[in-house]
Amino acid sequence: MNNPVFAPLVEMKSILSARELRTLVLFHNLNQGFLGVTLTLNIPGFEKNHPHGERFFEYHYRAVGALLAKKFTLKQSFA
Repeated sequence: MNNPVFAPLVEMKSILSARELRTLVLFHNLNQGFLGVTLTLNIPGFEKNHPHGERFFEYHYRAVGALLAKKFTLKQSFA
C-alpha cells in the first residue's frame, strides 16, 4: 500500500490501533486497582504530528503529572 491514494487509510489504521492500545492499557491498569488518567488531543485532519501540538501536549502532560504527584504516588506514567 505505498500508493499515495491509500495513505489516509494507512494513517487512519495507525490512529485506530494506537487508540485501541491506549484503551487496553487503561482497562488493564483499572482492573489492577490503579487510577487512570488519559490526556489526548483531538486534532482535525490527517496530519497529526504538528510541533505546536506536541509542545502543547508535553506542557499539559507535565502540568497534570505535577498536580497528580501532589496528591498521589505515581507508580507509572507514559505518553
